[in-house]
Parts: sequence; structure tokens; C-alpha cells
Amino acid sequence: MTGYQILISEPAEIDIDSTFHYLLLRSPEAAERFRNGITDALESLTQMPQRCAIAPENEFFDVEVRQLIYRYGRSAYRILFTVFAPEADEPGIVRIIRIRHGAQQLLGHSTDQADEQDGIT
Repeated sequence: MTGYQILISEPAEIDIDSTFHYLLLRSPEAAERFRNGITDALESLTQMPQRCAIAPENEFFDVEVRQLIYRYGRSAYRILFTVFAPEADEPGIVRIIRIRHGAQQLLGHSTDQADEQDGIT
């Protein structure tokens, strides 16, 4: 089975960092658990990323957008990503677009849709 390489967009890195820092102010242990858990969830996408459902945002973009739900405590985070199939001897690529808290508005509904689409090119 061919593995996939994970590439994280700058907006997704900012999403992770902002959640980490929010949690860090409340509990360093909780922040570390979040970072370890989200890292494990991202690494799980190296195998069979197509197992994940199509994201509701898919209709707003020119490429297929999928989501992986990462549950942390009573919260759920949606890892939004695209999958680029492997070519020849190269691994496929999973590009992480954003990581959104389940309560956040869907991408494509905001006024900054063009900026958010930059994360998937």
C-alpha cells in the first residue's frame, strides 16, 4: 500500500497553534494532549485518506475537500484536506487546508473565501 505525504498549509498551522496557545493558558497538560492528538490524527491520513467523508465545504471549491473529525474532550475539530493521488514512484499528497472547531462557520460562507481557498492550491 502506498503511503501519503502530509503537507500542512500555513492557515492550518495557525489553526493548530492558536488552539494550542488557547489551551496552554488554561492547562499545559491539556495543550500537550491536544497537540499530540492532532498530530496522531494528521499522521493517520498517511494511509487511506479517502476513507474520510467529503466535507460540506466541498461544493465551494474546485478540488475535492474531505474532512477527518478529531475529537478532543467534548469538542470536535474538523481537519479539512485534499488528496492528490500518487504518481509513478512518488507518494500521494494529503494537503491539510484548515483545522476548524466544530462550532465554527463553514469555509466558503465567510467574506474571506478567496483567502481561504489559497490554502488548497
